[in-house]
Amino acid sequence: MLIYFLKQHNISVKDLSKMTCIPYSTLNDLANGKVDINNVRYGYIKKIAEILKISTNTLENICASSINNKNYQVRVHNKAYYLILNGSDKEIRLCNVNSLSSRYINDFAQWEYEELTEQKELDDWREKIIY
Repeated sequence: MLIYFLKQHNISVKDLSKMTCIPYSTLNDLANGKVDINNVRYGYIKKIAEILKISTNTLENICASSINNKNYQVRVHNKAYYLILNGSDKEIRLCNVNSLSSRYINDFAQWEYEELTEQKELDDWREKIIY
C-alpha cells in the first residue's frame, strides 16, 4: 500500500497533499487502500509519481498490493483486505480497511493463514485415517 511506501520515505499524506495540490482526503483514501487507484484521475497519478520520483506503473503496483509473504499475499480492493494463498487465485476476505485493521493486518493475515493451514492438515489427517 502507498501508506507504507510514504512512511519508508518519511513523507506524510499531508505533506504529499501540499506538494501535489491534490486534496488530502483523496490522497488519504488512496494511501490507505480505501479507493482503487484505477478510480483516481490519471493527472493525480502522474503528479504523485513525479513527486515520488517513480513511474506511474510503479505507483500502480505499490497501490495494488499490500503485503507479500512467501506463503500468501494480502491485497486491498473495494475497501477491504483479501488474503490470497500463493499458488491459488482464490481470495479470502479478511476485513474492511480502517485505521485499526490497517495497523494489525500483518498479524491478522498471518493468523488467518495459520488457521487455514491447520485446517488443511487436519482434513488431510482425517482422510488418511478414514482410508
